[in-house]
Amino acid sequence: MMAMLDFEELLQRARWGGTVLAEGRQPLTEAEVEAVAEELRKPEPQADPEILILTLGRAGALRYRELVEGFLAYPEDPMVARAALEVLCDDWSMSAGYLDVVATFIEGVAWDDEGDVRLLALSRAGEHLRERPPGERLREQGERGLLELLLRVFRDPEDDPIDRGSAYFALARALGRDHDELPSAARRLNLETEIDPQVLEEAERWLGGEAKQAHEPSAARGQSPTPAPGEDRGAPPRPLAELLAGGGGPLTQAESAVVAEELRKPEPQADREALILALGRADDPRRYEHLVMSFVGSEDPRLVRAMLKVLCEEWGMAEESPGLFVGFIHAQPWDEQGQVRLLALRLAGEYLREGSDRDLLELLLGVFRDPEEERSAREAAYRALARAVGRDHDELPSAAREIDLEAEVDPRVLEEAERACAGPGPPTAGSLSRRGSSRER
Repeated sequence: MMAMLDFEELLQRARWGGTVLAEGRQPLTEAEVEAVAEELRKPEPQADPEILILTLGRAGALRYRELVEGFLAYPEDPMVARAALEVLCDDWSMSAGYLDVVATFIEGVAWDDEGDVRLLALSRAGEHLRERPPGERLREQGERGLLELLLRVFRDPEDDPIDRGSAYFALARALGRDHDELPSAARRLNLETEIDPQVLEEAERWLGGEAKQAHEPSAARGQSPTPAPGEDRGAPPRPLAELLAGGGGPLTQAESAVVAEELRKPEPQADREALILALGRADDPRRYEHLVMSFVGSEDPRLVRAMLKVLCEEWGMAEESPGLFVGFIHAQPWDEQGQVRLLALRLAGEYLREGSDRDLLELLLGVFRDPEEERSAREAAYRALARAVGRDHDELPSAAREIDLEAEVDPRVLEEAERACAGPGPPTAGSLSRRGSSRER
């Protein structure tokens, strides 16, 4: 029987996207993650549900999506609903499936007394729209509704000034502004002197069906977008079967749209895995980033593996979003053959080769050293560690055969990894809990 758990301690140890770990702490075990979920399932949990939800989110426990989803309406404590929305939209990148929920919170619910959930929903709306490229973002009615809502909140003189400021920030982010182009979020926005009218003009044009031009140098006003080198805008797309076969080089804009449209169908005629992999050759990856990322919550190993290969290997997003793969380093029940986990371990090694993250390095060491782990996972963890400390592929045993974990492991690799974990250097910054009102400024 598991000893009494300190759930706040578990939150601090949870691993998802670079969350801070104190030295000497180990990542959550599967038994601990299940214990968190079991506590959250109780009609009257002894632990704070907000802490439990955030722990599942940071631990990358995607299989508990429905459990977390059930707390989106939680009148007893709006901060619990806020945590659920944060986990689903931020930690697990599933905002596309919750646009109606985001819109409802922006409209306002009676029990969100301090407006904490509404503020998060305003921000999530902006970030979701930002991921949709010009000309495609508002094809979905839910996305058009979000943009209309943001404009309405900002323009309503009777609305809360803090919420109006948040709506403006969301509009600016949706339209491509970086944080350093905006007034500091640490203070209240002056709605008279600090508003860029160009943001509002671009939003209006966007709703009217025009592409977002004013803030994008690649499409100056009055000019037609420049075709990609070698692309014939008038050429019809190749048949879908040919596109999925591969080997034909990058997809044109029209071909990318054909593949994306098929992938969006509830029951596509083509194989979803093949469609995802085909989008890896899209003319503009950012245009389809959110579509591919929507499979992060799938429990089909083929689809999740294809998603990771496209996002991290084809499009090189691992460096900016390590949370895409870190959660899958922990064994998932649906990944019966461990193929997603092995890919995540390999991605971790390549990520650490170009950067540093002591927490992730400790996680790899933990997998390798655990005699209860699958042999294949330990081997993948060792290869990842070797890559992380600078070994080239030709310095490692052939990937075509198993590594002898007794005779072929170079102790210097482990020593170098241990020194890197123990050495100076700031851990990855991360917010573990947001207890308290987000309106406190």
